[in-house]
Amino acid sequence: MPIFKELKIMSLSQHIQLENTILTYKCIKKEVPKCLLNLFDLVCNQHHHNTRSAISEKMKLPTVRTTHYGLNSIAYKSAKDWNNLQLTLNIEHNNSNITKYTFTRAIKSIFFSL
Repeated sequence: MPIFKELKIMSLSQHIQLENTILTYKCIKKEVPKCLLNLFDLVCNQHHHNTRSAISEKMKLPTVRTTHYGLNSIAYKSAKDWNNLQLTLNIEHNNSNITKYTFTRAIKSIFFSL
């Protein structure tokens, strides 16, 4: 693993996390096909009172019925990865200043600093 950091190569699990968060980012920015726009929902859109998750702009984790298929679905994994990385990056979903390139570089810098 130290050789990966030295050569600035992401592991497979980090690459999957990166792609999951980019998918979530694109859904928030509405840069995906219409059929994927409702894949994710922010916690603040669920109810009208402030909670810790709503204030920190986390994604609502979809309800799952099975541990094998539900917890391993793209929607669940992407929302979970977004919530984990969102705390580190302090991303605001309505921030129009951040580009996909800047977003991707920020995530990669987090992976290489771990």
